[in-house]
Amino acid sequence: IWLMVLIMTCFYTKAIWYRIPFAASTIRTALQSLRVNGGIYVLSYVVSFLALVWVLVWVTALVGIGIRHYQSYYSNDSNNTNDSTSSSSSGLSVGGVLFLLLSYHWTSQVLQNVLHVTVSGVVGTWWFDPQDASSLFSPAIQDSLRRATTYSFGSICMGRYDSWFLCLPHAQNNFRILTYCSFFLFPVTKKSLLVA
Repeated sequence: IWLMVLIMTCFYTKAIWYRIPFAASTIRTALQSLRVNGGIYVLSYVVSFLALVWVLVWVTALVGIGIRHYQSYYSNDSNNTNDSTSSSSSGLSVGGVLFLLLSYHWTSQVLQNVLHVTVSGVVGTWWFDPQDASSLFSPAIQDSLRRATTYSFGSICMGRYDSWFLCLPHAQNNFRILTYCSFFLFPVTKKSLLVA
């Protein structure tokens, strides 16, 4: 089977070999536009920092929902209440975690695409007006970021919201993994919950 994969790879390489010079020139031109606009790198670090802050807020909320779920579970278990109360608190916890997964995916995708639209705008400005986009913090970066966070922001947000439904099977698998890992990452005992 590996020999067949090697043969198919060789045929594919031969079939697209004539496209390599065009791809190389396109990559060279794109890298030249990014070298001239060094502020894009600073902007990418700022967006990465915002994503890190978002992850910290998200993990804090997830831990809060987990603690609340375990507290209600153990308090219902010790009081011997009926099953309807424990199932509704469990449903609230699962709904909260699903909402958190949606918000995590959506926010990270929105931040990523705002940066993508900004970089695309800077490269487009550099292509058509090199004088406007040829300094470290050129006006092209500010204008592109303004366009990405105002005029195009609704399209970015809606497009990322729609992608959630396409990624839902993967999110369900990640939810299962998250559930299994939470028992090992956050070992919570009845005694530690009642102290809090």
